[in-house]
Amino acid sequence: MGKLAVIEIGEGDFEKGFPVTIRIGERGRNLPCDDRGNLPQNPEILDLYRQWQESYNQFHRPNFPNKSHQDDSQRSRLVPENKKPCNMASSDVNAKSDKLKESLNQWLNCQELGRVRELLKQELEKSEQISVIVRTDKNELYQLPWHLWNVFDNYKNADVIFCPTVNNSFVPEWKSPPRPNKIKILAAFGHQDRKDDLKLDTKKDLEVLKKHLADIEEFICIVPIIISTAKDLTSQLREQKADIFYYAGHSYSEPDGNGAEIDTIKIRTLIPAFKEAVNKGLKLAIFNSCQGLGIAKKLLTDSPIPHVVVMREVIKDEVSHEFLNGFIQEFTKGTPLHLALRKAREKLHDLEEEYPSASLLPVIFQHSIEVPYWNGNIFPPNKTRIKRYLGRFLTVVTGLMMVGGITMGVMAFRNQATLDQIAKSNTVLIKGKNRFSGVIFAKKDDVYYVLTAKNVVNLKDKYKIVTVDKKETDAAIGTTLNKELSGIDLIILEFKSKEKYYIARLGNYDTAKEGTTFFVSGWSAIEGNKEPSYHFSEVKIVSLPGGLPNGYTLIYDSNTREGMIGGPLIDTHGCVIGIHGREETEAIRNLESAEIGRVKNGFNRGISMKKILQEISDQKLEKDLGRMDKDCK
Repeated sequence: MGKLAVIEIGEGDFEKGFPVTIRIGERGRNLPCDDRGNLPQNPEILDLYRQWQESYNQFHRPNFPNKSHQDDSQRSRLVPENKKPCNMASSDVNAKSDKLKESLNQWLNCQELGRVRELLKQELEKSEQISVIVRTDKNELYQLPWHLWNVFDNYKNADVIFCPTVNNSFVPEWKSPPRPNKIKILAAFGHQDRKDDLKLDTKKDLEVLKKHLADIEEFICIVPIIISTAKDLTSQLREQKADIFYYAGHSYSEPDGNGAEIDTIKIRTLIPAFKEAVNKGLKLAIFNSCQGLGIAKKLLTDSPIPHVVVMREVIKDEVSHEFLNGFIQEFTKGTPLHLALRKAREKLHDLEEEYPSASLLPVIFQHSIEVPYWNGNIFPPNKTRIKRYLGRFLTVVTGLMMVGGITMGVMAFRNQATLDQIAKSNTVLIKGKNRFSGVIFAKKDDVYYVLTAKNVVNLKDKYKIVTVDKKETDAAIGTTLNKELSGIDLIILEFKSKEKYYIARLGNYDTAKEGTTFFVSGWSAIEGNKEPSYHFSEVKIVSLPGGLPNGYTLIYDSNTREGMIGGPLIDTHGCVIGIHGREETEAIRNLESAEIGRVKNGFNRGISMKKILQEISDQKLEKDLGRMDKDCK
């Protein structure tokens, strides 16, 4: 579950300073370790922020089609392209952000906060997944880029999440209402017919979403809408029962953060609809639009939405699209929400010669400390059926409502699709004279590649591959990469199809230890069924031998069935970490049908995915098999 470090900032200001309390512990449990400190007075840091903010806005005046809606007096700060030449270089903006970073680190590394930093070092491991929650209601503290604190240089799996203290006494019970096995994303786009030249390329947002979610479209339902009136938007929020709300368009927050609007609609007008949407399953809101701090503050203060993602300042179309692209790539790999945001933010840093300070924009908020942890599951996982919510979807997408209070991890929006349903989408039945299972792990053009156990394949026989939609396709052994696997009890089959099937995410790492629980997925025709049925069984590692023949590296105990040989071994993050290769079985007879099948009565053997990928170079894999996802963790 990871660690939680809560930094509570008490009443104070930059003229007098702030009292600070820190609490650290395991997520979902009490936070027993605590200490206190103080942040000294520092009015200079606010001045540095405003200087950076002014230079940032000035740089974007001449050539930035701003997404922020403002009245006439404010719009002069964001003049459309060719209206006024820019007298600010990108290096000047970046230099001011460097000064802000230096001042922020001097402040947070002050002697008065020494005990807080010492507790962080004592209680947190560098390899742990850590959520650092900064609890405050002060808008000026939200404005500061806390992620630049050099403490995070030592913790690569940590990031900052803001949390209002006003919600301390109000902790709603988030429930997962019954719904279809699809995650629904309500993607709202601002009205495009503007006369002020502040036009946006929101079509690109939808294209990016569809592109990166194509492989898991059977788990996702995107409902795009163009906002015309407040009533249209509130009706959709109430009726769609969406899991994620995504907004792309113009937005604006008051300087004090106490008011905000999207597409000229006041956020306060939308609060009742958001409350109802949360009661019906909404968990995440993403606003990939300008100046969103006030949006997050208002939503989290007046509604129980678990998580909200916004941008601190004005954001250019190119930057918003790059952020969305990077975020979805990480989130759909199973990266927790806050870490997916961190990685997407780090990629924005690469743009800062052309778009200065781009990496300072994305910010995550959560409703309260007690919101559910989202690490591939929106809600705490069931022991045998890990609920892999599509939590990863688009925190960064221009306006989706971030699933509340959790470091959303696993697949992008699988609503309540369970882990076994996701595994089922890429586990295939292979049938000829005998029947066994396999897993789709790569695709090139219209050719899909299936990995299975060699010991059940007779090269003289003909086989058909049956996919999850019950379609049968002739199997072939065409790839030369099977020569690379000659010493391993595995073989790669292939089939052609224009249909879209989900490609398994491969875990190229060692996590297995004795006692570790995994799952095995496959098809079996036992229990009197003429047609094979899908099975998903729990696996417990009992041994990790090093010298077994044919590449076997895993010994595990599980009630597998005949026909599951060749199926994938899956960890609790949905990563395929191996192939189920051999089992000790005995014949059993169904008392009602008299049909005979075989059930495992001893230990099973498997081959780890890391062992498989070590045998074939990345260059050969990409050349022969095309697209794969072998970085699942």
